[in-house]
Amino acid sequence: MRRSPAFMLVGALIACSVLVALSGALFAVSRVRSAEVRAQSFRTRALHGAIFACRLIKRGLELDRNGYDSELEEWAKPRAFPLEGLGSVSVSIRDEDRFLPINSLLLPDGVTLRAEMAGVLRRALERVGLREELTPRLLDFLDADDRPRLGGEESDLSGYRPVNRPLLDVRELLLARFLEREHVLGTSGRPGLADLFTPFSSGRVNLNTAPKEVLTLLDEEVDERAADALIEQRGKKPLSGIPDLRAVPGWPAGSVPRLMNLVGFTSLFYRAKIAVEGEEGRATFEAVFKKGPQGVDLIFWREE
Repeated sequence: MRRSPAFMLVGALIACSVLVALSGALFAVSRVRSAEVRAQSFRTRALHGAIFACRLIKRGLELDRNGYDSELEEWAKPRAFPLEGLGSVSVSIRDEDRFLPINSLLLPDGVTLRAEMAGVLRRALERVGLREELTPRLLDFLDADDRPRLGGEESDLSGYRPVNRPLLDVRELLLARFLEREHVLGTSGRPGLADLFTPFSSGRVNLNTAPKEVLTLLDEEVDERAADALIEQRGKKPLSGIPDLRAVPGWPAGSVPRLMNLVGFTSLFYRAKIAVEGEEGRATFEAVFKKGPQGVDLIFWREE
């Protein structure tokens, strides 16, 4: 049976349409795959750039051995440099010891609140809009045992489980059922616990870098005027010891004995933000370094 020319023409048109659709789909898949390959290539090269930046950071911190750590020093200055075949790399560093040490609220037994931290914690809770009565619940969330203290709470039948360990990130406090998001992360008009505390700390607050909102929590006698006086003084010359603190005009002398085990003038932990930018996009990384007697170690790494 012979097919009519019209029938054959329709068949040819259908075949052509199918081929065009297939070729279009293959082209689209090819473009997507090509974009994925380029993106993966950029991420790999960006990672190499970030690792190179970490080596520079590590070396710079190792050379800093002057008995104090201050924002007036070279390590604290933001830097940017070109990287061949990639684009630019920018680095900003801050010390973590400027914040309150959330993992040092307790004594080495992991249960008992440090005496010098009791008032600090109370004032910090008030600053973020929480009642002092929540202190036992917060300590039970962090402490090493599973025995509830008076006014506190541990695991129960509802499935609630405190972390009962040192925090890796202050934002883990979002797991505590008695804390709201604004108490941890803050709002436009009020800081959160993540703005005041750090999990990376020597256990002492560095007075050369601590922000005003932290300084005013250290002691009941340290108000905004005293904090401003300290910030002005350290902007001229970093403090290197308790005698320098006593010499700050306007700093309450009565607070010094109470601060002896709580403050310092150096930092052990540093957080670096690394951004790599190129034609293919932008990649950001976060790293935390610990300075010790044997050198500087990278202890935390995250691609954001």
